[in-house]
Amino acid sequence: MFGRIKGRIRFDKKGLVPAIVQDAVSQEVLMIVRMDKKALKKTMDSGDLWLYNRSLKKVWKKGQHSGNTMTVKSIRLHHNKNALLVLVIPHGPACHTGNNTCFYETYWQGEEIADELNKEMAEREESDSNLRTAPEPDEQNTISADESEVESRVTEEFQAKQDDVLSQVYSLIQRRRANPVAGSSRSQLFGLGKEEIAKRLGTEAVTLALSLTQAQSQKIVHKSVDLLYLWLLLLADQGISLADVLRELWRRYQDEEVD
Repeated sequence: MFGRIKGRIRFDKKGLVPAIVQDAVSQEVLMIVRMDKKALKKTMDSGDLWLYNRSLKKVWKKGQHSGNTMTVKSIRLHHNKNALLVLVIPHGPACHTGNNTCFYETYWQGEEIADELNKEMAEREESDSNLRTAPEPDEQNTISADESEVESRVTEEFQAKQDDVLSQVYSLIQRRRANPVAGSSRSQLFGLGKEEIAKRLGTEAVTLALSLTQAQSQKIVHKSVDLLYLWLLLLADQGISLADVLRELWRRYQDEEVD
């Protein structure tokens, strides 16, 4: 199924190599396993993840009993050649506990980092609020030098993170849901309940549809963002993983031919 891996893998004295297993769509790290030459060959031949079970001391297919198998999309080799990164499409939870990832517990989080995140989110919310009261971009005749500089910075940051922007926004929403901030419009939205959020989502969908019929480019962009954000809020409120949605999207369309 796969071409040959370039470079020789450095197995340890027991003939094993650690492999980090990562969701190919959401980029979430799912688990760490050990592989020997036999497990690696079975993986490459079948396209399913095989590993070396150190408890049973034998090669084992991931999901052999549970049915939570993993389809391997690619295998990457660390530059020291002593570790692998396996990109997969999981068919069910990765962890035997039923969690999507084996890394579901937070061991430590620096207070300074948490404070910085909360501060950054509060600043973004204030910025969003100011943007809502400002005229639409197509109604403005001029753009100041400061606005141009900010727009340039935003564009550069987006280009660096665009492949994972939905996941990053969803993570911010989850953190805000777990740690609400007094006076935050985002925190207040969660307090409204799923019915009200769903109602607002419907309103934004109608507004977006009207914008499409009127060919208002800037408004279409802005309303698309509002719609996406409310959709992510609903996912978080219902405890639905963004990875599950993206995985289903990938499953449905991965075999589609691109024109």
